[in-house]
Amino acid sequence: MTNAAELFRALGDPTRLRIVKLLLHRELAVGELAQALGVPQYNVSRHLAVLKRVGLLSGRRVGACVYYQPNPDLGDLGRYLFMAVDATAEAGQQGR
Repeated sequence: MTNAAELFRALGDPTRLRIVKLLLHRELAVGELAQALGVPQYNVSRHLAVLKRVGLLSGRRVGACVYYQPNPDLGDLGRYLFMAVDATAEAGQQGR
């Protein structure tokens, strides 16, 4: 697991916060996230790479698609961060 500063830095971007908030409720592929967020797939892929690098997300490949979800192997800090993200109204709003 990465350190707390890297986790907070990864969650410090509004788009990444929105991605995490969406993934807390069900796993989604890049295209589904792009459509839900109204941003290009390359942009979503870039943000997913950051979240995966710090260990917040994991992916499951099905054919050509990768479905992302919160990393099930997170420690307490990651679980608490996800609970905090889920509790925030701002993370799900457009244009933030």
